[in-house]
Amino acid sequence: MCVAGDFNIDLSKIEVNADTLNYVDMVLTNNFTPAVLMPTRITSKSCTLIDHMYFCAGGKPTVDTKIVSGNFLQDISDHLANYTIICNTKSPVVIERPFVRIFSGKIKQKFTNYLENSNFSEVLSENDANEAYNRFHTYHHAVCF
Repeated sequence: MCVAGDFNIDLSKIEVNADTLNYVDMVLTNNFTPAVLMPTRITSKSCTLIDHMYFCAGGKPTVDTKIVSGNFLQDISDHLANYTIICNTKSPVVIERPFVRIFSGKIKQKFTNYLENSNFSEVLSENDANEAYNRFHTYHHAVCF
């Protein structure tokens, strides 16, 4: 689960502001990990960490989760754009399935109806094989999808 927003609570003031400390304690107590740790609003006179992103792995924390986050350096607004990428580093188990065609009565009838209602004259009258294929492909997709 992720929570993100412009909370206007400066996390860099945790050591001097009791309300900020209480807020951070509450977030951490509920198993949310801060993802953005660098200042998100930078001016010529100050820098603050007021845009927050938190990640919670849920009931079963796993070491297979990798979090990469940061700020995009740009001048679109007075805040830096933030990003968080959450990846599962554990390789998924891939079950190989054979490629099979289903030849049920319903599928056979659908194919028969398609052929009976098809007009391939534009395709068959074309002398250029590539153009004939393009016309067939376009016609096939228009009829089937």
